[in-house]
Amino acid sequence: MPHKNAVRILAAAAGAAMAGVALMAGPVQAAPTTAPQPGAKYVALGSSYAAGANVGPADPTDGGQCGRTLSAYPSLVAKALDLNLASAACGGATTENITTAPQKVGTRTLGLQIDAVGADTDLVTITIGGNDVSYVKNLIAESCIGDLAANPSSPLSNYIKPFGLCIPTSDDAVLAALAPMESKLTQMVQSVQAKAPHARIVLVDYPTVLPEDGQPCASIPIIQDRQKFLLDVARELSLATKHAAQKTGAEFVAASKESRQHDACSSDPWMTGYALAPGVSAMHPTAAGHAAVAAAVVKQLTNPGAAS
Repeated sequence: MPHKNAVRILAAAAGAAMAGVALMAGPVQAAPTTAPQPGAKYVALGSSYAAGANVGPADPTDGGQCGRTLSAYPSLVAKALDLNLASAACGGATTENITTAPQKVGTRTLGLQIDAVGADTDLVTITIGGNDVSYVKNLIAESCIGDLAANPSSPLSNYIKPFGLCIPTSDDAVLAALAPMESKLTQMVQSVQAKAPHARIVLVDYPTVLPEDGQPCASIPIIQDRQKFLLDVARELSLATKHAAQKTGAEFVAASKESRQHDACSSDPWMTGYALAPGVSAMHPTAAGHAAVAAAVVKQLTNPGAAS
């Protein structure tokens, strides 16, 4: 079964193969370091972890399409620093949905998220990549498998099983999707920089869902061996995000580090676990999680390097 070594070998191979592409893109852009001023134009891009799925009141600009809420970390950052926020973050989004492939939500086709960015944009935050590698999908599927093994009559798992939510994406497919992530994220940032050359761009990785020891708990019924693989995927996605920031001169906030003692199995969780209830999205940040990520982003913006 492929674990950490296989993940890193494939990622390194893809990075080497794409090195020429990154070099052709030109020199690293120096990021501004001044704190954004009140009224500055702020664009948030990303997936449900940036949209704020089921956390707090709905964002009235969302139109019920993307699950954006007013308690998501971008909204909290905007409120803390008195910024003019336009969030394009959307549940289910992939890296391609930011720059190259319009996202389909139900019967609607959305515009590219990058279209929200302009030459007058002062700040861009981005949390993306999890859906590219089926991360949350597999957290839920592996939870269902583990739950049914321990409790075949589980109401939750038996409810979601007919919808195909208990079938994980294969390890090989996950590894193949993970391998080019650093290059994809690098090119995405460069595209944003081209549209907003004076903006500060901050990449925010995914908060920690699983306990470091991989031990199952009531909130995470995933067996330890499968947790180990998922932990490796999360670490490599975080590294790809950090390296993309380094290559492009963007900034990096390690939400994964900030939340390490607040996984879904902890006594003070910032993440939901395997649950289905009104107002709860499984394996996503809670209100406390979004508040903590927002605080880390604000710290980075007002004291560069402090939160990375």
